[in-house]
Amino acid sequence: MESFRHAAASASPTVADCFALLTVDDAIARPAFTQCHAAAEARGDAARQLQCAAGMVLAIAVEYADFRGLDLWAARLRAGLPHAASLSSGIERTRVDAAMAALPWLVVLPESDLTDVRERAPRLLAALLESHRDASLCPPDEWMLLTKIAADFYSQEEDALALERLSAAAQEHLHSCAVSPIWHARWWGLMHMNFDYAGNAVRSQAARERVQALIDDHGFPRMRFELACLEMTTAVKAGDLTQADRLFDELDRLRMDVRPGRVAHGLRAQALLLVRRGQYREALHKVDLVLALCADAEVPRRDQGVDFVLRAHCLVAVGEGQQGLALLEAEREHQSGAATQTLQVIIQMVEAVLALQGLAADRHMRILDAVRAASAIDYGRFLHYVPEWAGRIAEYALDAGVETEFLRAAIRQRRLLPDDPTREDWPWRLHVQALGELRLLRDGEPVHTAGKSQRKPLELLALLAAHGGGPLTIDAVIDQLWPSLDANAPRASFDMALSRLRKLLEVPDAIRVTEGKVGLNTAVVWTDVAA
Repeated sequence: MESFRHAAASASPTVADCFALLTVDDAIARPAFTQCHAAAEARGDAARQLQCAAGMVLAIAVEYADFRGLDLWAARLRAGLPHAASLSSGIERTRVDAAMAALPWLVVLPESDLTDVRERAPRLLAALLESHRDASLCPPDEWMLLTKIAADFYSQEEDALALERLSAAAQEHLHSCAVSPIWHARWWGLMHMNFDYAGNAVRSQAARERVQALIDDHGFPRMRFELACLEMTTAVKAGDLTQADRLFDELDRLRMDVRPGRVAHGLRAQALLLVRRGQYREALHKVDLVLALCADAEVPRRDQGVDFVLRAHCLVAVGEGQQGLALLEAEREHQSGAATQTLQVIIQMVEAVLALQGLAADRHMRILDAVRAASAIDYGRFLHYVPEWAGRIAEYALDAGVETEFLRAAIRQRRLLPDDPTREDWPWRLHVQALGELRLLRDGEPVHTAGKSQRKPLELLALLAAHGGGPLTIDAVIDQLWPSLDANAPRASFDMALSRLRKLLEVPDAIRVTEGKVGLNTAVVWTDVAA
């Protein structure tokens, strides 16, 4: 590390010095690239200037935490492309191709440049696979860095085949080359995130375990922070608020070891938990801090859209909807393509909420038009951060008979609730009738419950339903269903019945077990007793 710092402080570090620094810490590499570029510019060395511009773009893309100077270096990269033919080695050309592959994530490119990037991408992939086979062509950590950039590009392109090829090569590279522990952790962290996004729980968990093992052995506070951000978001989505609260506090402890641009990820995750708890004022404070940090790091405005949308919805929730609407209208000029369509629906939905709040004369038209617009682009996440208003809008349109199939799917997927939580004709995932003979419906269809193995699971369901869904203490349930003193391991019997009931229901979050209690999730399950 000290040799790298010495190189950064020298009068004119070489391009190789700069890229070696980049694999260690992009913040240290930036001054070195700037010095190297200035020296190359003074000598009229266009090829070296291009290499430095590529390095600076990669320094921004490797972390997505500090975007300062992005426009300048992206312009220098694109302007220097005619000199690429004079690059002396394959690794130099690969660096430029990787930097070009990073650009679509960073800036809005004209179609001609996007075409150029897509034409370079197969060459980048081929070069990475070749240098994987011959480790002398590229230092191990730099190969991982360039492969990470390529994986980001192909992830955006949704090219599963290219991603699998890169993943297979990277896994072998990690085993066969002297890759540093931090790049082991970075790669598996990327895979954990990608697999989680793709819904591949098994591979995501396997990648997460590797990251955790590396954190346990080496510390890596940044990786620990990133892992906590992702897990907190997952916990909030799953409704595991106890776990989310623990991670909330852990993020506060870890943020002191993370650069400001990465802190924004943790603040955003914390804001989502506060929103989930209905603490919109506190969430606004977190979002405002996110936006301030993003401004300091010069994050492109188009990449802050999710934060402005979150802030707008928080304003709606605290009764300042007109201010939220103005914020969304101002966002129009910063979005393009499909994002523009989505933003239009978001705006229409906020207008519908304001019309419903104020009982506007045209509220009927505004609500139904907003629902039709959401259905047209299959945007079931409308009013995502204010589910109570999403439920009211959905209920209004459902009663009007508008886009009922779209609404029913959104309600079931998002667990949206009507104003009356006992409403029987709402599209609950599960209906349980416990008065009289036990009857179970899933998505409106009867569930087959015959078989001896289902007896205890159904008794457990009937007991919970008879108490309006609970929750009941697990000890009380055991006393009711396994009262015999001769019962063999009653807690094990309870666990078996619970496991079989979950399998029978086929709705993962229908039953909640927490703090020694078990109950039905009333956002998913309707019971006639509760009604």
